[in-house]
Amino acid sequence: MLKRRKIKAMYITEAICDKCGGRLLPTGVCLTSYPAQYPYACETPGCDGHETFWEGECPGKIEYEFEEDEDV
Repeated sequence: MLKRRKIKAMYITEAICDKCGGRLLPTGVCLTSYPAQYPYACETPGCDGHETFWEGECPGKIEYEFEEDEDV
């Protein structure tokens, strides 16, 4: 059986700098721990804000909220 679901809302997780409120962007570096870690740095000029995220909890994750199911 196939079911169709309508997306009610869509959310994306973003990393925000604690120091200035700017966005944190990936540095392109992968730390070889287990699990891997990914450093992010603030995009605001002059701000040295940074944070490191574990693999699986990095920003950019998209989540969906659905309405009720309907049969196809």
